[in-house]
Amino acid sequence: PPKPGGAAPPDAVGLSVLLDSIGTVPIPPYLNRDAEESDSDRYNCVYADRDSSNSGSVAAPTAGLHFTPEVLSRIGNANASYLSLHVGAGTFKPVHAEDVRDHEMHGEDFAVGAGEIRRIADAMEGGRTITAVGTTSARTLESLYWCGVRRILASK
Repeated sequence: PPKPGGAAPPDAVGLSVLLDSIGTVPIPPYLNRDAEESDSDRYNCVYADRDSSNSGSVAAPTAGLHFTPEVLSRIGNANASYLSLHVGAGTFKPVHAEDVRDHEMHGEDFAVGAGEIRRIADAMEGGRTITAVGTTSARTLESLYWCGVRRILASK
């Protein structure tokens, strides 16, 4: 093995390559079946960036599974915002707590460019409707608002 900070052996593979070779597509437990080969395409959104170093979501945002390239084309880039969202394992975790406020949530990461945040702020300022597809996207929009959009709007 290489020393910390040293070069990897020439036959070394990255973690994502290793996981792709031995893992399966994570599918919701409510499907009550093991993952199938077809899930790699069927259980992925058409807008997923599968060849990116930014991959790593535990699950596809299922509300977006019905989108096709044709539907996205009709919506148009001027009417859509894109971000990278990494759904956490908690998305499959049932709520067992008596009081929902006691349910432990897992974290979810997202990345969005400053230009997209500006587009969202401009849409809000212009009174345009913003539609989130699915609860995960809605949570992300809420987080974006509290993390930056409201500051942009307040600075005007």
